[in-house]
Amino acid sequence: MYEYHGWITLVSSLGEDEESDSREIIKKVEEILSPLEKERNGLAHMKALNGEQFVILAGHFNRASQIKPLLFRVFKDIAGMAPGSYGLLYVRDDEDMENQDNEFQVLRMARGSVNKCKDQYLSPCIPVIEDPFILE
Repeated sequence: MYEYHGWITLVSSLGEDEESDSREIIKKVEEILSPLEKERNGLAHMKALNGEQFVILAGHFNRASQIKPLLFRVFKDIAGMAPGSYGLLYVRDDEDMENQDNEFQVLRMARGSVNKCKDQYLSPCIPVIEDPFILE
C-alpha cells in the first residue's frame, strides 16, 4: 500500500515582485499536475483562496511503482519553477525497501529545494496509528 497527502502554497519567487510571472507559473503548474489528476486513485488539485494559489495532493495505491516517480517529480518540478513555494508531502509505503515501511516519509519544499525530513507525528505507524498484527 502506498499513500500520500500533501499541500503546497504556490509562490512564484522569493522576492516581493511576483505578479509579473504568476499567471505563467500557474499555467505551468496546471500542466505539471495534469498526469496526477488523471490517476484514478489520486487527487491533484490547484485552487485560489483569498488571492493565493494552493495545491492539494492525495492518493492511495496498491504499489509505489504506479505513482512514486511521477509524484516526486511533480513536487520537485514545482519547487524548481516557483522557488518561493513551500509545503509538505507525507508518504507512507508499507513495502519500502529502505527499512522505512513502518513510518511516514516527509518531503519538505522550501526556497526552491525539496528535502527529506523525519516524521515525528505519525511514526512509527505501529503503534502510533495502528495496532500490531498478532497471529492467533
